[in-house]
Amino acid sequence: MKEAKRSLSMKIPMRQFFWSILLTMLIIFTPLAAVSGDGTGFSTTIIYQNVGLDVAHVTILYYPEGQSTPVTIARPDLPIGATASVSIGNIDTSPASFKGSAVIKSDVEIAVVMTQIPTTVSVKARPMASAASKGSPSIWLLRVMKMTGFTSFVSVQNMDNKPADIKFTFYDGPQPFSLMKSNIPAGGSAYINLSEVSELGSVYGGSILVEATRSGSNTAGKITGMSFYSSGTNTGAAATESLTSGGTKIYMPLAMCNSTGGMSSSYYVFNTDPTQTAAVRVTYNSGKFEDQSLPARTGRYFNACNPKQTASGYNGYAVITSNGPALLAVGTIKQLNMAATFTGQTTGASKLALPYAHYSTAYFANGQRDRTTISVQNLGGNLAAGAVKAKYYGKDGTLVGTVTFPAFAAGVKIDTSAAQLGAPGAEFGYYSDGSTGGSVVIEGPAGSSLMAVAWVLSLPSAGVYSGEMYNGITPIGTP
Repeated sequence: MKEAKRSLSMKIPMRQFFWSILLTMLIIFTPLAAVSGDGTGFSTTIIYQNVGLDVAHVTILYYPEGQSTPVTIARPDLPIGATASVSIGNIDTSPASFKGSAVIKSDVEIAVVMTQIPTTVSVKARPMASAASKGSPSIWLLRVMKMTGFTSFVSVQNMDNKPADIKFTFYDGPQPFSLMKSNIPAGGSAYINLSEVSELGSVYGGSILVEATRSGSNTAGKITGMSFYSSGTNTGAAATESLTSGGTKIYMPLAMCNSTGGMSSSYYVFNTDPTQTAAVRVTYNSGKFEDQSLPARTGRYFNACNPKQTASGYNGYAVITSNGPALLAVGTIKQLNMAATFTGQTTGASKLALPYAHYSTAYFANGQRDRTTISVQNLGGNLAAGAVKAKYYGKDGTLVGTVTFPAFAAGVKIDTSAAQLGAPGAEFGYYSDGSTGGSVVIEGPAGSSLMAVAWVLSLPSAGVYSGEMYNGITPIGTP
């Protein structure tokens, strides 16, 4: 499930004080912002969390595709620890089928996720992805798919202050080939609708290397990106952030074989090396493993049920290793038509922000509200009991409660949810006036290395799940 929306159309006061703040503002980029674009039937909601030490003054700039002049929206002040959301579909100045990108400016640290909200009640999925504050000259978009009956596209945003030329090279198809998008304005985005790429054939599942240079030069650019797909008729939809540098050891906090209502996990692992074949092993905490050989710039799937004698109902975590070539990985949890995705990580941090973390006790079974479970994996050394905490905040920044972790061994994962708070967490993030908002900050000791994946799950009808995942966000400057 994923949420990211914005409204209002207020003018920014032209004061010297405001512009002095702008000079030091944190800038976060959201590469996918669409209102029913390309027939997707989704409207983007942006959720942002104040993880700084002061009140945040937030401004949002919307860039319609191909335009260099943004629509500027001033947002209300955001207290410490608080969250807010805004829906693109509520912007009066946007066209009926808006497609583009957004830049969020704040004078203190914020964490941002986006959720694509379906515009038709038959679609239950809410694809989610994290926004980015840093760009790279090249990125990878993994597990990109094209097939009949699916809406599938990729979006790449120019994070530089100059126009960019962007090259897309497709792998794992009949043969590698490239497409160009030229003169993408600063802050703007380049979209590719996969249904329009005839070179991919009728069915494609692979990865895209995206490279950026400043227009008219050989100077490297800065970009971020996202892929999105939806079946349009059920709960099958997902969004996945771009990845940059890989590694020879990747951590995956979620692994399942027919667990939680029949859900199973698969990992799409990609060998980024342009020449070397990679010997890849996925080792599950059950002790079982699967080996595959991945040729240069090729991806393969690993399923948690594949190792022999894996018990039905297995629910754990895994580590992916390579004999040398750098790998990237995307995890997928599936059940019937549901698909939720997260990205594997090579490194962690001592502090993580999760802007969306609702939890319902009374209204989950009837499909009215959802539940967020956060899987935290320790990528570093052993940690003592009480060293790691999950702090749950209400929409206004009030600390609702804290979950203290037990002893946390290296490589292990521990789950947390608002249910652990008792009564204060029974309907966490839901309010009597119909509003919503709840977030979490995971804190470990200085020097610790943690990663987290938030799984937002709903039950729209008996036995039918809908859900999506997003990775915890590392605040800038966190060790």
